Amino acid sequence: MRNRGIALTIMAAAIFAVACGDDDTPTGTAAVVSVTVSQPTGPILVGATTTLIATTKDASGAAITGTTVTWSSSSDAIATVSQAGVVTGVTPGTATITATSNGKTGTASVTVNSKIVTFRATLGSANEVPPNASTGTGTFTATLDTTTNSFTYDVTFTGLTSNVTLGHIHGPAAAGVNAGTTINFATLPGATFSLGATAGTAHGTTTLNAATAITATINGDSLKKLLFAGLTYANIHTTNNGGGEIRGQIARQ
Repeated sequence: MRNRGIALTIMAAAIFAVACGDDDTPTGTAAVVSVTVSQPTGPILVGATTTLIATTKDASGAAITGTTVTWSSSSDAIATVSQAGVVTGVTPGTATITATSNGKTGTASVTVNSKIVTFRATLGSANEVPPNASTGTGTFTATLDTTTNSFTYDVTFTGLTSNVTLGHIHGPAAAGVNAGTTINFATLPGATFSLGATAGTAHGTTTLNAATAITATINGDSLKKLLFAGLTYANIHTTNNGGGEIRGQIARQ
């Protein structure tokens, strides 16, 4: 009987151990059944960065913290990604960024744009406020290096009714609205401008950052923001049309 009691005790202990044994539900990285990656808010420029966030979830849909996530890019030539999810633009194009945990993946598409941004405007008398009868024409082209903030513009004009007296970038102003001047083609340090002629060119370079004073109320950084917002225009003034003979709204290309 004593042996039988011992056997029953051992059996009961075994049953209790099975009933109360360790929970074999996966935990940590092993519990991951899905991965999602935050999408960038928009394109990034060459040399710029954006940080993506990977969210891992278990079978119940609950987010899991502390999991191991590895990152990769479909093209390191376009965009690289660190193991912290920091994406760096390398060359223009689109790359797929993948986050992997427990064999599960999530992706985000990242577009990289050139760090050189181009702006253009077509100048004509019909764009003036008010319009005039000039048949003169002109073009404005500019580039902005978003890394160095170097801004270079070139203007051509021809067929004006009288000699050029002034030329500017004006803003802030939408199309059809007049505004004060920002960059003066004639007085920007180192610039060239064909004053006193009915045809010619303008060329200049400046730095569009907070340290560059453009006017008493506009610095280089604020002018850069106006350019990106489409709130500037190029204007050529002449003797016959002192308020402006040909004008064009500057737009990012």
